[in-house]
Amino acid sequence: MKLSEHDLACLELAKSIITKNPDDHITIDYLSRKVGLNKKKLKYGFKRQNGMPIHDFQVTLRMNKAVELLKHTTAPIKEIAFKTGYKTISSFSFAFRKKYQKPPSQCRSNDESNHLVPNGTEKVPIR
Repeated sequence: MKLSEHDLACLELAKSIITKNPDDHITIDYLSRKVGLNKKKLKYGFKRQNGMPIHDFQVTLRMNKAVELLKHTTAPIKEIAFKTGYKTISSFSFAFRKKYQKPPSQCRSNDESNHLVPNGTEKVPIR
């Protein structure tokens, strides 16, 4: 699929919307209407430009924020779950474990050997 300059600008806008609102539940339908691309082109182009699907990008942003909050605040995990867009602690914990293979509570340790390694190699590039 060929992407025009207009399509690329729309994809940057989509990335910006997600990046500015990582804890919002932004749907493909909403994003498609907001940026003016059909869903197929939006999903294809976003993955091509950012190296991951839209949902994975959103989850990665949320998990990055969660790790920062866990390491640098004393906020309860329940509060961090809500601040990162999760409605329940269990859905947050499930997503966290899926990404880092350990529970969020283990992220609080100051132990150097307790590095979090994401499942997969995705890293969200923020420009």
